[in-house]
Amino acid sequence: MILVDDGGGEWPMIGHAPWNGCNLADFVMPFFLFIVGMTIPLSLKRIPNKLVAAKKVLVRTIKLLFWGLLLQG
Repeated sequence: MILVDDGGGEWPMIGHAPWNGCNLADFVMPFFLFIVGMTIPLSLKRIPNKLVAAKKVLVRTIKLLFWGLLLQG
């Protein structure tokens, strides 16, 4: 998304499309959400204890929120 938001002026093929079109940039966020949604069950299926799995998800969520707030600030 950084490339799309900042680099769209230099590289028009990755800029956001107008309402009547679709470019490469319009697929970045949906594919990112799909990949994140698929990695959670794939990474947690090896953990037999559901409480340990939920704790790992909670810790990962807190870490991501911390880094997101720190970087976007």
